[in-house]
Amino acid sequence: LVLPLYFLYASEGRDGLEQTMADAGVEESTSAVAAFSYGESYFGALFAGMLGFVAVASLSLLALRLCRAVRQ
Repeated sequence: LVLPLYFLYASEGRDGLEQTMADAGVEESTSAVAAFSYGESYFGALFAGMLGFVAVASLSLLALRLCRAVRQ
């Protein structure tokens, strides 16, 4: 429940790869196509994260139910 609040703080900072590239003086090249890009906005990234969480949780629940059905 606290993760969205942390996301507000963490999204402003660089991740490890970005920091390493900045320290090495390497520029990130622009991507030709970003078909599944969720944008630069907080709400777009939050929605993508929530959608991913729901998808993984649903597939995990389905897999567990299938395992239980096979076992019985």
